[in-house]
Amino acid sequence: GFEGRDYVAHGLWSRNYKEMLKQIKELGFNAIRLPFCTDVIIKNVTPKGIDYYKNPDLKGLTSLQVMKKIVEEANKLGLYILLDYHRIGCDYIEPLWYTKDFSEQDYINVWKKVAEEFKKYPNVIGADLKNEPHSVGQGLSMYTQGATWGYNNKTDWNLAAERIGKEVLKVAPNWLIFVEGTQVTNPKVDSSYKYGYNAWWGGNLMAVKEYPVHLPKDKLVYSPHVYGPDVYNQPYFNDPNFPNNMPDIWYHHFGYVKIDLKKPVVIGEFGGKFGEGDPRDKVWQEAIVDWMIKNNFCDFFYWSWNPNSGDTGGILKDDWKTINEGKYENLKRLMDYCSGKISKEEALKGVLADEYTNIKNGSSEDKEINNKNNENEKTNQKNNEKSTNSEVIIEYPKETWPTAFIDYNKDGKKDLVMEINPWNIKSSEGYAVMTFDGKNIIYNQDLRNIELRNPGAWVHGYPEVYIGNKPWNGNYADFSGVFPKRLYEFPNLVVKLNYSINSEDKPLDLAFESWLTKDKFRKDGIRNDEIEMMIWFYYNQLQPAGSKIGEENITIKVNGKERKETFEVWRGYIGWEYIAFRVKNPIKKGEVEFNLKDFLNLLYKYSKFNKDHLNNLYVEDLEVGTEFGSPNTKSMKLSWIFNNFNVELNKTLVGLKSNETEKIKEINNKENSSNKTGNIKKDNNNTIDKGLKEHSKEDNQSKDNSVNVKKDYEKQVKLEYLKGEIKITSSWDNGLCAKVVIKNNKNYKVHWIYNLSKELGK
Repeated sequence: GFEGRDYVAHGLWSRNYKEMLKQIKELGFNAIRLPFCTDVIIKNVTPKGIDYYKNPDLKGLTSLQVMKKIVEEANKLGLYILLDYHRIGCDYIEPLWYTKDFSEQDYINVWKKVAEEFKKYPNVIGADLKNEPHSVGQGLSMYTQGATWGYNNKTDWNLAAERIGKEVLKVAPNWLIFVEGTQVTNPKVDSSYKYGYNAWWGGNLMAVKEYPVHLPKDKLVYSPHVYGPDVYNQPYFNDPNFPNNMPDIWYHHFGYVKIDLKKPVVIGEFGGKFGEGDPRDKVWQEAIVDWMIKNNFCDFFYWSWNPNSGDTGGILKDDWKTINEGKYENLKRLMDYCSGKISKEEALKGVLADEYTNIKNGSSEDKEINNKNNENEKTNQKNNEKSTNSEVIIEYPKETWPTAFIDYNKDGKKDLVMEINPWNIKSSEGYAVMTFDGKNIIYNQDLRNIELRNPGAWVHGYPEVYIGNKPWNGNYADFSGVFPKRLYEFPNLVVKLNYSINSEDKPLDLAFESWLTKDKFRKDGIRNDEIEMMIWFYYNQLQPAGSKIGEENITIKVNGKERKETFEVWRGYIGWEYIAFRVKNPIKKGEVEFNLKDFLNLLYKYSKFNKDHLNNLYVEDLEVGTEFGSPNTKSMKLSWIFNNFNVELNKTLVGLKSNETEKIKEINNKENSSNKTGNIKKDNNNTIDKGLKEHSKEDNQSKDNSVNVKKDYEKQVKLEYLKGEIKITSSWDNGLCAKVVIKNNKNYKVHWIYNLSKELGK
């Protein structure tokens, strides 16, 4: 991550960095190879893609400062750090350690600054001088268009490594110097072996015997990179004797340096998708670990921790939390053998140390998550029996993952799915109940002493209703007959919902959501090149992931009246691309109507994926519910009613059809009698006066006038003023943060709803 244009380790949009480092440590790893590019070191670049709610202590820091924070936390946990100069220009891996605009001396100067900045940290073990020196071209041109070894003074990486390494050791004399191989060395050496021209970038150490790197022997580490079929289809992967042919290749490319020359060798990168790409890659990874065990290659760095490495994937799965069990177990048998926990024979048979049972796939909590689909199936079977009746009820925590199908028309078909979805709640007291009463979907929640699965995560759960296929569990019900459908052929689909929300003044939104996947009827989660799209109509103390990147005026209907509403556009990366459209003027109750296609079409404008990629994604479903909670939310009361959830396809009305009910009237009228806006004015003493005034905007009226707020509403209440204090804590071009304190000494509840920017300006 520090080597790319985000200028920061990836995944901080999804998790807290301390939590990830702790997980790395708990899994038995003891070192991290940390890549960077030039700008991170010599410019005060600002990191992108950090969720500062999850990582509050990183807010306001430069990328270099964040890098130091990670190193410091790793030191506390006993994790070593190898610093890796991965890219010069932060965009791609250059063949050489210099370019036409960036000299070798420039390169040395960056390393000297890195050494000066990080030599004080006792856990920084050294410098990986250059990531993957390689060649450009084919045949003999490979020796004139890239890195060599023992062939040309201007391009010989072995000589440059000596010069650069000596300068680094002058500043940080205690560091180790890691020197990778090249792709080709020189024609004489490479031609001496039948696969001499088929080494990897950074993987060819065949010339070390004749042309060793002259650095102090107690400081020098050779560090080759080696990969399998997922990264590139080398000719030896097609050998009928594969993978039994591989040990000879590994020996000749780099293994002899340790086995015969007795030099320190640490494999600097290997990895792959382990069967999720080319099926031979799993065979290859198991074979190289067998070879490492047999030859005592105990030191390695695996690429990568991150799941979003395109050709390898990572130790983590796409949710940035769950461990890829197959990859980890393959490495674990090597680590268990090298640490003396099991014998070589046990390691080669795949036996793992006993303590692994308790941390398999991340934690016992994660196993519970991974088993939830089986529980869902049982729960859904039970609730399907209820769904033929007029009333369907699901309850949490009585049911682990409460889900039920709704057969609204009683025709034996699945029209909707309702789901309480407490995805981030580990345990709680209280209750959450969702009921379909034959016409309305009603949700009531009173949860206390909430303990989270991911303590740093915003959002505890998303009680919801949906049509289509939910790609996280494969539950499918579609009264529209539309889902899934490719994005380019998705039809006009007018969505209508009448809703009313009653909640505490705590983090909350009401949002529609669609998942876009590369294959139909996904049921095991989202990949890193897929999309989550949300449309927010109401929010309080919550904001979408990522950052705001634009605004769009979109025609919708509110309470039957057509109007243009401004939607903020937010984009982030949370293991997949996340794009949210958030209405500027939140609507807490009433009827909204919009064309889903209007928002889907905007993905072509705001997604980082190209048109062809987007065209082939399937729109799996349409969900609507209320996300709630924050890392500090320990209790939450919430209730809502969804009424008249319809979709109109090509002017044909399908789906749930119901009249306004007394229940929604009762909630709306109750809400109306208690909600009053505040009129805030700032004076020289930083005090505010709060006056109750009319709150009869059309957002708060239903289409059927079930909520009829009179124009003279203010005459029906006693006008009261409450004194308060306001202090602006920070401000920027288009917003501010302020601390507001209002003391209520009355014997009744007072609601304060106001847009501060209206009075306080920018």
